[in-house]
Amino acid sequence: MESQPKPVASPPTQAPPMPSSSPSPPAQASAPPERLLDHVLRAAAVVLTFIAAVVMGAAKEDLTPADSFFGASVTGPKIKSVNSAAFVYFIIANVLVLVYSIASLALSFVNRAASKGLELALSLADVVMLAFLFTSNGAASAIILVAEQGQARFFWTKFICSNASGFCASVKAAIVLSMFAAVVHLLLVFLKLLVLQKKSQ
Repeated sequence: MESQPKPVASPPTQAPPMPSSSPSPPAQASAPPERLLDHVLRAAAVVLTFIAAVVMGAAKEDLTPADSFFGASVTGPKIKSVNSAAFVYFIIANVLVLVYSIASLALSFVNRAASKGLELALSLADVVMLAFLFTSNGAASAIILVAEQGQARFFWTKFICSNASGFCASVKAAIVLSMFAAVVHLLLVFLKLLVLQKKSQ
């Protein structure tokens, strides 16, 4: 019998190389600094709105004896910020933004996956809070401007701030702090728009 040819052994196949871990894309590498900046800005908004609301709410002073608009003698009543509707709106708006800033800061910590839907919702809410801050600051600024400079057309003299300088100083300090908070929320809006633009690409 003829011997059958032995099958030629095929060379051993090499296992396919394991895919090497590729570096993370640039968008993911830039995400942590943006999230950190978001946290810092929201924390700053919490501090600024809290102090602004407290300073405005605590603004009160006894008026020094002086002549009022119509020449009647003032016996020194206490002037309070809560007696003005514009100042009350200022306090409510800053407290509302304070509560929102705390809630959004907590959500930004929880949202580690950076959900696009949540990012969009926060950006829209930031715009609403920005509107509250700007309108309340405008209303309070108008009142304190009249109290400090008067209004000649209505025969309103420089009565309040000339006799209650401490009260006016507290109100102006609260407005400045709230304006800084408004700038912070404006930066948050721009930051969210930048993040959403990167995710849409």
